[in-house]
Amino acid sequence: MEIKKQQLIIENTTQQELLMNLTKLIEDSREQKKLIPNILYISDVANQLKKSITHVRRLISKKRIKYLQEKKGAEILFYQEFIDEYLDSLKTKSIEEIQREVTEFVNKPLSHGN
Repeated sequence: MEIKKQQLIIENTTQQELLMNLTKLIEDSREQKKLIPNILYISDVANQLKKSITHVRRLISKKRIKYLQEKKGAEILFYQEFIDEYLDSLKTKSIEEIQREVTEFVNKPLSHGN
């Protein structure tokens, strides 16, 4: 898959031509994103978490969320599984779940390699 890079030439263009070229550039960019359906961008993750892009970048810097990056300075990408794992890590246990775990631990005979 080849990703096309386009340049928007501003010199010697009318405002109408500039707007048409910019619109086409945005549409092409959206089409390219559709070529990789399972990939999410920082803005997609921020929208999904209902947080700011800055918040997502902070999660990345603190290594609290997995991400893909080809090299330093390259665009940061995510799989949906990474977001799901992060959300799962935020879950808390109910009192019933904690009590069930304690009961299982207390009632479970200790095994010594038998």
